[in-house]
Amino acid sequence: MIRINLIGTEKKDIREAVPETAVKAREKKKLQLGPLIFIVLALAIVAIYMMQKKQLNQEEELLAQAQAQKNQLQDVLSKLDQLEQQKNILDRKISLIQQLQSQQIVAVTIMDVLSKTLPEWVWLTEVSYRNQSIQIKGKGLSNTLIADYMTNLKNNPNIAEISLISTNQRTVRNDQYVEFAMSARYNSPEIPATIPEKPQTGGQQ
Repeated sequence: MIRINLIGTEKKDIREAVPETAVKAREKKKLQLGPLIFIVLALAIVAIYMMQKKQLNQEEELLAQAQAQKNQLQDVLSKLDQLEQQKNILDRKISLIQQLQSQQIVAVTIMDVLSKTLPEWVWLTEVSYRNQSIQIKGKGLSNTLIADYMTNLKNNPNIAEISLISTNQRTVRNDQYVEFAMSARYNSPEIPATIPEKPQTGGQQ
């Protein structure tokens, strides 16, 4: 007599059918997670790109600001250079004017000395001054008067090293006179130092 256990077979089929369903479910779940992971990765990449682009834009703005400041500084430095050049030109002009003024003062002083020491019947025709050296040309009725003029110049403390260069006798329409040329050195007068006032001792009652 042959027996067939149908119950055991059904149970076995059910047990074998359950894993196949689970496998399909897992595969379906994997299929559903795949696009989701791709989307997440794509969003992450887009977010990173946007952050990097934002940082790049910020750095470009900072670079543009730095370049603008550099250009402004270059303009300022250029203007300062121009002002410095103008200042140097003005300083040279002021120095030249002061030098000319000092020479004018010296020239006036020299002419005053030379004219005050002239004897009668002696007159000057040309005077030049350079580097403390005086060149004098003039006329006189005689050599004696010219010698007197040299003596008067020697007596002046600001005139030194007087030297007679030449004398020539001239006759014009029966009038005789002597042309002369001499040189001298002008010593600028020393400015006396100011003596400080002594402080008063004791107070007034």
